[in-house]
Amino acid sequence: TSLTLVGPPCSGKSLLLRLTLNDLKNDPKASNFQTITLNGMIHSDPSTLFYALNTVLASSNNDPNPPNMGWNKSFELLNVILQHSTSQPLIIILENLHLFTQHSKTLLYHLTDLLQSPNHRFSLVGLTSVLSYFELF
Repeated sequence: TSLTLVGPPCSGKSLLLRLTLNDLKNDPKASNFQTITLNGMIHSDPSTLFYALNTVLASSNNDPNPPNMGWNKSFELLNVILQHSTSQPLIIILENLHLFTQHSKTLLYHLTDLLQSPNHRFSLVGLTSVLSYFELF
């Protein structure tokens, strides 16, 4: 499942998403879920992207120390966690999605491939102010 919110800068995309997720967390009928927010402005190089991703992945495995690993190990761990039936569903939020198309296409391709898996346990939400972001793929 994926969703992209496109709108001008400061139009309330992030606020709308945050309020919606808070309502969902407070709904007793909704299942527990975990979120990870990656921002194309902050996570502009692989080391910061890996650290943020691995921190959440480590907490999903009850590991207090995020492992220092590269793309392949991160993606292997991501595959295991996202397809594990007992893990909490994960919502991956990509703020400034258009910037990920410039420097982290590998991550985007891998996440969209995982979305095709019948056992995936995550949703992908992209936020961008660039209407033509899809052409940047």
